[in-house]
Amino acid sequence: MPFDVDAIKRELQSAPPSADLPPATSVAIVSDTFRLAGLVPPAPRSWEAWRRRWPRAEELLGEIARTLAVSSMRVETIRALETGRPGAKGVLVGFFESIGPLTAEMVRENPFRQEEFVRSWIAACGGEVAGETAARSAERLRQLDYRRALGEYDKAEAARKAEAARRAQLLREARERAEYAKGWRE
Repeated sequence: MPFDVDAIKRELQSAPPSADLPPATSVAIVSDTFRLAGLVPPAPRSWEAWRRRWPRAEELLGEIARTLAVSSMRVETIRALETGRPGAKGVLVGFFESIGPLTAEMVRENPFRQEEFVRSWIAACGGEVAGETAARSAERLRQLDYRRALGEYDKAEAARKAEAARRAQLLREARERAEYAKGWRE
């Protein structure tokens, strides 16, 4: 059964405000989800390596654990993982790599970042989104990609700075021409 992204978002919105889960609790919730799907959860040294590799891994793991605990995403994750998709390590590595610069606060506060977060988990688990083709799901995730938005912002900011520099140069040249012409008129 495919993941119902809209239902998951509604469930998250109706859940009580979240407090940060202790890291051990987050690991336990995610590991239990893998166990229920018949997968061996990652070893403790893997969790430590991920915390070093992705600075926000711990807080984002807490957010995924919360999402699994308060929404239907846990049941659907188990179903998706039972179909023989990537192992637990593959799911988590793919997930952490896909959510890049997101923070737990962004996920909690911004509906677009929350949707990106949920869809990234679904993609990492090899799941399907209800009512969408695989191509449509991938396109929607691409549209939501925060890294892409940051890249577009950086390009726009560079273009704005280049335009400002060009205008400043044109103003300098105009002042120089005016000064030069002023000498001829006197």
